Amino acid sequence: MNNFYRSKDTGDIGDKAVEIFKRLAKEQGYDIKDATTQEDMHQHFDVIISKEGAEIKVEIKALKRLTRSAKSSLRDLMWVELKNVRGNPGWLYGNAKIIAQQFENYFLLVSRTLLKEFVEQRVSKIKVKSPKDAIYKIYTREKWGRKDQITLIKVTDIPAEAYIIWPD
Repeated sequence: MNNFYRSKDTGDIGDKAVEIFKRLAKEQGYDIKDATTQEDMHQHFDVIISKEGAEIKVEIKALKRLTRSAKSSLRDLMWVELKNVRGNPGWLYGNAKIIAQQFENYFLLVSRTLLKEFVEQRVSKIKVKSPKDAIYKIYTREKWGRKDQITLIKVTDIPAEAYIIWPD
């Protein structure tokens, strides 16, 4: 696996988030099918949940911090990937129908298309050099050889019709 994508620690955290999400989906009566490595990497979804014949592709995002060295996870902010570390379209432009962002005691399940519309309307093209300045601006880690473009959005600003919450 490309080290740009995840370290062992972030991989473990991501794997745990996927397992928690899958448990919650089962509790909601969904069947679950894991994405292939190819689907995960190139189509940006982790699982397909299905119920009564309807299939939903879901991209699962683990608890996030403002920076890797931050002690606590984000509570009211969400990182959104516009471009990945290779400069290709990020998960916001993938094939998932739902983005499932983990927070301390719940998952926020957001319509990817409605999130995309929201981000495209709200996020400035201004690039910033620090994660703390990334709210509605583009943060990139080019100085470390990465081509990603990510932004922070306020969860409370996401339109209510764009999401549901699954308590954990």
